[in-house]
Amino acid sequence: MAHPFDHVPFDAVAPEQTFRYVSSAADLVRLAVEGKKAGVGVLGVGKPTYGSDEAQLRLVHLRNGLPLRRLEASGTFTQEIADLALLGASATEAELRDAVHQRERWRAIHFALPGVLDARRPYRSSLALTVDEGGDGLLTVYEMMGMGLPADLCVLAACEPAKGDHDPERAIGAVTQAIHLAGSARVIVSARRVDDGAAATLMRHFYRFWADGNTSAPLALRRAQQRVSSLPGWIHPKSWAGWQLWGAR
Repeated sequence: MAHPFDHVPFDAVAPEQTFRYVSSAADLVRLAVEGKKAGVGVLGVGKPTYGSDEAQLRLVHLRNGLPLRRLEASGTFTQEIADLALLGASATEAELRDAVHQRERWRAIHFALPGVLDARRPYRSSLALTVDEGGDGLLTVYEMMGMGLPADLCVLAACEPAKGDHDPERAIGAVTQAIHLAGSARVIVSARRVDDGAAATLMRHFYRFWADGNTSAPLALRRAQQRVSSLPGWIHPKSWAGWQLWGAR
């Protein structure tokens, strides 16, 4: 059962503090060890293409009626930061499976893809990829676990609750724990639908702060939120307070 505090955006309540979340005390201990590992480079996935109208309608149906979003700003940013970028026609599940294992461990795997958080079936929460002959265009959390995501950080840059779902926190807990088990020591995810431009700007600042190797991921996220919250048009907490970091520091 959801608790009222589950819906509180603590980053808006205490903007001077940094926050990170874990699913359990066991995860806190295990991820402290995982967090000391260091990967190299950024793998970015974005700007998927959805093919025919029929394919798009099928994806919308599989996403419980949630429309697909065109994330131009987030996709362009992903291209800027990625050492290896899977964009457009390359943003398929097959290409991703090959790419994640091109390095033993990535510094970050960044997904600038429309995502749906399903509280009723958390492991069916998914990201919308480019549709190809070998897949339905949806990468579920269950499939992520099978694929493996060896990384210091995994970013889900554009998730939102399933249609009619008012309890995304349950899904976030299950999704982040699954991605930890897939090999990522940290997960950044938005608990609510966010503006594409605000998301891209926040992530741009986050990676700049995190790049020096001396700033922890929670502190880098907090500083990025502070930057976005000072910009005209994005002062409201809905533009920046929904981001959460799960896992290691």
